Formats: sequence, structure tokens, C-alpha cells
Amino acid sequence: MNATKIATNALNSIKRNGTTFVLTRKTVTVSGSEPWKKSSSSASTQTLNGILNDFKTSERDGSVVLQQDRRYIVASSGMTGGEPNVGDLLTDGSKDLRIESVQTTRAKNVDVIYTLHTRGYSA
Repeated sequence: MNATKIATNALNSIKRNGTTFVLTRKTVTVSGSEPWKKSSSSASTQTLNGILNDFKTSERDGSVVLQQDRRYIVASSGMTGGEPNVGDLLTDGSKDLRIESVQTTRAKNVDVIYTLHTRGYSA
């Protein structure tokens, strides 16, 4: 089986068993010319297919993984703009979560799924 087929199969499985989330990426469009001048940024959103695969109690150490942290597995197939980045926002229903880390699972050179460690966020 080729790598693209594996990614497509992962997406189809996640669609059957998961739900959708919204990923918001912020991009700096103009850097501030001085440290005290604000940079301009824009945000783009896209819908992701994923599954909440929460941390086990034994994984919540209170330092790296906090009590309210969540873990999601999302399909890479169909995503635009490459893998999610630390600092991007994932919206699960009415909850905005900041991505703390991203783990990529690949087949050969093709991204199949991203495992996202998220933490509650308020603007």
C-alpha cells in the first residue's frame, strides 16, 4: 500500500469515528518596525477531521501535561498549509485551545496524522 493511500484510509477512518474541529492559524503580515510597535497579522481557518484522544490520568504530571490539557488526533489528508504549529488555535465546540506541541506520524514521506497537545486558551 502506498503512503498516500494510507493517509486517505486514516482520513476515512477518522471521518467515520470522529468529528470536526476548526484550526485557526495566525500569520504575521507586517512586522513592527520597532519593538514597541505592534505587528499586523491575519488569521485563516480550516476544518479538520479528528478524534479526541485525551491524556490518561497517569500522563497528567501537572508540569508538562496539566489537568485541563487535551490531546487530539487529526487527519493530515485534505489539510492546507502544512502541519499545525505551536500557537495555532483549535476550536472544539465552544472551547478555544492553544496547540502546545505537534507530533507527526508519517508513512514514507507523507504525513498521515497529527497528534496535538492542546491547552485552554482565552484571548
